[in-house]
Amino acid sequence: MSGGETVAGAEEYWRRYYAEQFRFGLGTEDILAALMIVPPVVTWMDLGCGSESLLWAIALRARHLVAVDVDPARLEILGQFAGLGRPRGVHTTALALCGRADPDDFPARCRSLAARVRADCLTGPLPAALTESTVDLVTQFGLLGLCRDDEHFTTRFAEIHRLLTPGGWAAGANWVTHDPRGRVKLTSRLYQNAAARAGVHLPHLTRITTADPEFPAVWTYVGKTGRTPSCPPHHRHQPPPS
Repeated sequence: MSGGETVAGAEEYWRRYYAEQFRFGLGTEDILAALMIVPPVVTWMDLGCGSESLLWAIALRARHLVAVDVDPARLEILGQFAGLGRPRGVHTTALALCGRADPDDFPARCRSLAARVRADCLTGPLPAALTESTVDLVTQFGLLGLCRDDEHFTTRFAEIHRLLTPGGWAAGANWVTHDPRGRVKLTSRLYQNAAARAGVHLPHLTRITTADPEFPAVWTYVGKTGRTPSCPPHHRHQPPPS
């Protein structure tokens, strides 16, 4: 997610949702299952990543991850955790759910974290360090659910997916809060309209009811950009410095 607008501060959020016990029924297992659709990629950018990219990395198969968030505390937690290279309880369960049995699987995911970039992905143009080249996969988990209305959501959806190479993949999830004041109302039509503007086809788009009273539902999606055969091979993203 982005900034301090999540349900809790960086440390509390990390302890509550990403500690030892995997909390079934919150939609996490459904998100992991959706991400398994995405084939292996070389370059992946996770926008509004918070501290949680390495959970989603278990389902995904990416060689180089660039994690982007406006909150330095969340980026610091992510970097420290990646440096340890050891799964917590929630990650061990996720590894089992995704059929990742190789003992080096999670350490390899940790080593894939190539850069952490501080940037606000909800306002203004994305920084040049992110837009100077394209990537194979763009994700966001909770970021776009913080948008204030349909136009804000649609504009930002298009903005972040400009980072994709033709034929690139998009995936993510956004939670529906019990208190919708100041937040966009997420609907299938909104997603489809935003994806159409961004040139992304969404073969997977699902609303899942959860057992979390604070976030009673979550939308998950997986999409792909259209291929342009006449385009020259794209320049793969070289991660900016951490």
